[in-house]
Amino acid sequence: MQESKLLGKLLPTSPDFLPMVQQLREKYGLPELAPDDDPIEEIFFNDEPVALEDFHREIRQLVEARVDYLPPEFAQLLVQARAFAASEPQMVEVEGLSTEYSSAITASYDATRKLARFIVNVVDPFFGGLADMLYMYLLTGEVAEAPPEWSARVMTDSLFGEKAIFAIANQAANPEVVVDEFRRQYRKAFGEYRPRLTPLMVSSAYYWRLQKAKKKWDFIVEEFIRLNKLKLPPRSSPKYEVQWNQISKRLRKRLERLDGILSVILGDKK
Repeated sequence: MQESKLLGKLLPTSPDFLPMVQQLREKYGLPELAPDDDPIEEIFFNDEPVALEDFHREIRQLVEARVDYLPPEFAQLLVQARAFAASEPQMVEVEGLSTEYSSAITASYDATRKLARFIVNVVDPFFGGLADMLYMYLLTGEVAEAPPEWSARVMTDSLFGEKAIFAIANQAANPEVVVDEFRRQYRKAFGEYRPRLTPLMVSSAYYWRLQKAKKKWDFIVEEFIRLNKLKLPPRSSPKYEVQWNQISKRLRKRLERLDGILSVILGDKK
């Protein structure tokens, strides 16, 4: 995305990250490089060589430790989410607490911890991408394209035991790219086929509900006739049974179609 290229080129001079660049340059005596300069292949600290892997690791630790460039509310949330994601439940037995209530507390704790891990997993690629970009800039003068996850991220995960697609985007994101990726992951997770839900099918939900509630079929058909204000011949007429059966057959087919649609939308949970 062009947005990612632009963000990457602007990063080294950002007031949020420039102090990190200056700190590392001063510590290791690194010159400021232009993109066409020869890259730095060796760095030293106190006349001792420093492995480039250790240098990269130090940058990663620095960007994770200095979260002052993040919005204050989010930085606080991230600290809390990290601590909670790494914690283990310490359940204390309370006299008189029912098994059901205890299980509900444990389930709530597990759900909250999963949410905390989700937050951490969303932010981790940002730290990794930032460390990679600063590493490349300091050693080569080149600036890499900002990871697309910085402005938007779409992921497939689990929420309360159910597969779910999450989309997160900020103002710098290209909404068309986000929507395309959401659709791609949605199709991968739930399949290509998506039935068309028409107003007619929606209006059939009441009769489908009656059917699932084990109401007698004759009652369901009579409800359909009443609510749709259908005019039938007198019950004594031979045509009455013919038309009633036609309506019954049409309604049954409609509910069968709705059942198929719901099986795709809701799976086996209908």
